[in-house]
Amino acid sequence: RACKEQANIVLNRDFVKSTAWRVDFNCVFERFVQHIFLKLAKTAGGRLFSNPAIPATRNNRYSWELRHVEPDAVFQKGNLTVFIDAKYKSHLFNKYDESEFLKSEFRHDLHQVMAYSSFASANRIGLLCYPSSQLELKKSVFRNKLNDVSVTVYVVGIPLNIGVVSEATALLSAELGKTADVEPDQTQSSN
Repeated sequence: RACKEQANIVLNRDFVKSTAWRVDFNCVFERFVQHIFLKLAKTAGGRLFSNPAIPATRNNRYSWELRHVEPDAVFQKGNLTVFIDAKYKSHLFNKYDESEFLKSEFRHDLHQVMAYSSFASANRIGLLCYPSSQLELKKSVFRNKLNDVSVTVYVVGIPLNIGVVSEATALLSAELGKTADVEPDQTQSSN
């Protein structure tokens, strides 16, 4: 009954009488990043898969093993497959902090997106998206000299602001266009 009363208050937009809402900003940021890449997929002609589960097959399973891995999003166009992982962490607000905690967290994030990108048949690309005060993009290429396989990882700073969606889409389209056959969006890059 109390839940129904609160729902009616919200539906009637009488917010003064309502209780506080708890929002998981990890999910908010993840959905925001997916929204940007959905717009990129529409303008570039690609496809976006949000939270696709990549299942594991095995004979026996330990109780602590994962049944599947799940990147936040996968963008595909032509021979390009980009694995996207959104992390609501303060890394880009602490760029020059030499904290072991930040290094450890980034190493974990990096290994995760590199593992996802191993599922690409060519052009192994991963994007780590973090909140930032300004739109930014940094590229790192990891090359294994033993077999000449490389993984490109972009760290993308995205302000949690709807006003940056077009600019972010244009930036990503232009950068990914250098890597494969994604055409930069002419309407967005002219702004």
